[in-house]
Amino acid sequence: MEAPSARRAPGRRKASGPADIDGKLEAWIDAWQPLIAELEAARWAGITAGLRARSRAAQAIVAANPALDWPLMNLDKRQGEAEFRRVLGSLGGWGSEFNRAWLARMRQDDAYWQEVPATEDWSGAWVPNARILSGLPCGEQEYLRGFLWSLRGAKPSGKWAARAREIASGRNGRRIRRAIIDWLETLPVAKVSSELVRNRPDLLCFRSFRRYALEDIERTGSPEAAALLAFFTPPFPLWTYWSWGLRDPAILSEGAARLVRAAAWMLTNWRDEEVVAALRKSAEATLMRVAMRGGGVEYRSLLAANTCILALGEIASPEAVQALGRIKLGIRDERLSKQIAAAMEAAAARAGMTVEDLEELSAPDLGLGEVGVKSLRLGDFSATLRVVSTTRVDVALARSDGRPVKTVPAAIKADKESRAALKELKELGKTLAQALPVHRQRIESLYLAKRSWPLAVWRERFLDHPVVGTIARRLIWNVAGPGGEARSFLWPDGAPINSRGRRAAGLRDDDIVTLWHPLDARQEDVALWRAFLMERKLVQPFKQAHREVYPLTDAERAIGLYSNRFAGHILRQHQSVALARRRGWRATLRICADVPNDQPTHVRMRDYGLAAELWTEAAGGIDAEVTDTGAYVFISTDRVRFRRLTTGAEGREELGEPVPLEAVPPRLFSEVMRDVDLFIGVASIGNDPYWTDRGADAEHPNQWRNTARIYWEQHANAPLVASGENRREILAEIIPSLAIAERCSFSDRHLVVRGNLRTYRIHLGSANVFRDDDVYLCIVPRSGPEAWDTAFFPFEGDRLLSVILSKALMLASDDRITDPSILSQLRK
Repeated sequence: MEAPSARRAPGRRKASGPADIDGKLEAWIDAWQPLIAELEAARWAGITAGLRARSRAAQAIVAANPALDWPLMNLDKRQGEAEFRRVLGSLGGWGSEFNRAWLARMRQDDAYWQEVPATEDWSGAWVPNARILSGLPCGEQEYLRGFLWSLRGAKPSGKWAARAREIASGRNGRRIRRAIIDWLETLPVAKVSSELVRNRPDLLCFRSFRRYALEDIERTGSPEAAALLAFFTPPFPLWTYWSWGLRDPAILSEGAARLVRAAAWMLTNWRDEEVVAALRKSAEATLMRVAMRGGGVEYRSLLAANTCILALGEIASPEAVQALGRIKLGIRDERLSKQIAAAMEAAAARAGMTVEDLEELSAPDLGLGEVGVKSLRLGDFSATLRVVSTTRVDVALARSDGRPVKTVPAAIKADKESRAALKELKELGKTLAQALPVHRQRIESLYLAKRSWPLAVWRERFLDHPVVGTIARRLIWNVAGPGGEARSFLWPDGAPINSRGRRAAGLRDDDIVTLWHPLDARQEDVALWRAFLMERKLVQPFKQAHREVYPLTDAERAIGLYSNRFAGHILRQHQSVALARRRGWRATLRICADVPNDQPTHVRMRDYGLAAELWTEAAGGIDAEVTDTGAYVFISTDRVRFRRLTTGAEGREELGEPVPLEAVPPRLFSEVMRDVDLFIGVASIGNDPYWTDRGADAEHPNQWRNTARIYWEQHANAPLVASGENRREILAEIIPSLAIAERCSFSDRHLVVRGNLRTYRIHLGSANVFRDDDVYLCIVPRSGPEAWDTAFFPFEGDRLLSVILSKALMLASDDRITDPSILSQLRK
């Protein structure tokens, strides 16, 4: 970290051995200690004659060496004396600890530091590795680094962009391109190293001290002279190094971020694959989140990342669009999602196609040779990556004869290339596991759009795509021929099969494909597909054949413009907002502040010119609970309504007048209500097994807590909505195949389980458990998907269904329960 004092850029030092370095640092410390003692005395006795004499000695050293241009505190001058007194007033008193014992301790800690990759300090005044950009002429008396620094705005001016094009096409253009790419490749840092520095600021202090002390010793000629100059350099740089306000060195300073911004815009003048890769990697490197000492997390640099995203949108090549798609895979931040969406829209406009086409074309194959599989030969062994589900990707090892290997063989560990290839394959598995849920959500969101494809195009973008195909092949699709009549098929192995298990024939490349929805199908077809999945043990990436449907009710028809079906629920705000955003809704946190922040959570369905909004408000009234940042902890739900999408001032899309519910297409209405039901099913306090302890018996009970307790009790046994009814139907299909079948039965809203000690009721909407004497039984589910390994489910994603079945399996053998918290409740 660069100290606030003015210093020249570090020059090249002669190599020194460890012993020589230790001796110089110890001599520096020995010279520093008497100065600290005099400083402590000066706090009470004032500036002494000895300090004035030492100040003159420091001035003489600088005067004798013109290369030392540091501004020192001259105690013979009024300004220097005033500066010194200001330093005295802020002295922290730790200077005496800066001694040989500290030095020895830091050397020992630094030995551990050497075991992890070193982190460049991107947060200081000196931009790391900027020398790569120096010395390249852009014209007469103009050099690359200076030209890049001349970009002041977020986007290039016309003049700057024109000059950049001239430079790129000039005789040094290729060297300049290479230098910028090489410099951007230095941006990534090791997160473990960054976190070590954050947790150990004293270690960073030591490394900064060692670096600058050795440079100063070389310049001044002796450790004593270097310590003396450091002492009279305001405001004592060593205190700055020690400061608890120290930023993580991975965070980009304003200067570093500006240089990345200019470099990214400069690269748009070449637009080749290597340039696109450099911009993508730079965006990902600067979007790394590091934990802050005071709590929370921070991106390394949003300014730099946003510029790389905009530059990719400007390039707009197929490779650039794929790069944007890859960046989007790891994004959960609404601000960044909007930025990427804007870049995609700009790229789509330049390419003359829709954003949807662009997204489908930009889905990266991640190097997979076939759908969901990639194999490597590692000497006498093979490694195979295989997509098992939308959230699980396995890497398996096998011998040449096909026999599986459970642990990494010694031969692979000993071979550097094989070891690196296996590590790369496992990293690819992690990337795939992050990408698949994003593609799943993108496909599921087609239910809110009018999207169709010719069969040949659909095959290329979905069925045969190495990554997307792992999802598309487990879904049901409608295929309509020239006559317009649609038939539904599933492609588990790449070939179409109908709901009766028969291979399809006569499909043409120009037939039109759409995503199948049970609301648009006959009940007979829905039943056949459900039976097909159960018989073949096929797991869909999301509920499709077993999907809940939400038809309009008579009460909603009577109200007309909105639905109160899901009003009055109390949700954990942060959880519900995060889920809404993942489902494609626009949601902002409600905060306790005198500023407008009451925009409803809403989703836009542009193909239909409609938007749906869920109204919410802070839960708790005057007793509402808030976080340290002022956000409400809990919100309560209100009405759901639909509005027209209109075009407002400056062509901006706005929400217009409400639309009668009967005018909303049934599939759109059902999907919106399903999402709202999902928000409640996941984020409601009614699903929290601990809530009763925090409510009625809270440390400071109030009216809000009493209201919340009443809501919890009602929700725990409420009549089932569509999601609960759906779970009952699915469990009715699954349970007969389980060993506990004869111990289970169903009531109107519960799964009833007969144990050896008692009988229990598990609510199919909340998963709450009650004993046969109506006493609530608090059972907290484990975080793992335990029930998925016990029974077959024909779809992924309904964790509450898994929790219900897990509880049923446990309670059916209640005499074998060993968990003390559950046993204590059973014995009451």
